[in-house]
Amino acid sequence: MRGLKSRIAQRVNQVAAQLARPETTPIPFSASTLQLRDWRFRNGTQGDSSGRSTSENGREILEVRANGAGASGSWGKTVTLTPGSYELAGLAKVSGLPAGIPRTGVLVRISGERSIEGISTATKWTPVRYEFATEAAGSFELICEYRGPEGAGSFDLSSLKLQRR
Repeated sequence: MRGLKSRIAQRVNQVAAQLARPETTPIPFSASTLQLRDWRFRNGTQGDSSGRSTSENGREILEVRANGAGASGSWGKTVTLTPGSYELAGLAKVSGLPAGIPRTGVLVRISGERSIEGISTATKWTPVRYEFATEAAGSFELICEYRGPEGAGSFDLSSLKLQRR
């Protein structure tokens, strides 16, 4: 019986690892734009944050809520892309973010990018976008991030799109 339990536990771990692997086939673009689904929440490296998928006035929302100084969190989606130029865009807003704190707000980017160009502190739905280029085919993690000591950042899921330029 112990052997069976061990094999089941091992299989559960194998399936979880398989599901966590990024897509290996490049994304097929129809009409140059792809709507994005299946995001995963990730806590930031500093401070504490939480994420939830919710709805607001008929919109599906990805929310990041900060719980302390230096907090950040993000929703990420790994995609496989071919060489080319791309734009990640969507609608985002903040709520409960104290005014005047530099380098706080919502932004979209790819993992590894440290620039905060395009960061927004708007409290109404506002377009956010990030342009990038890939020189080789590979996996890239798209990021919807909130940075702030308190409050929340929200991203309109139906508006999040990746466009090939």
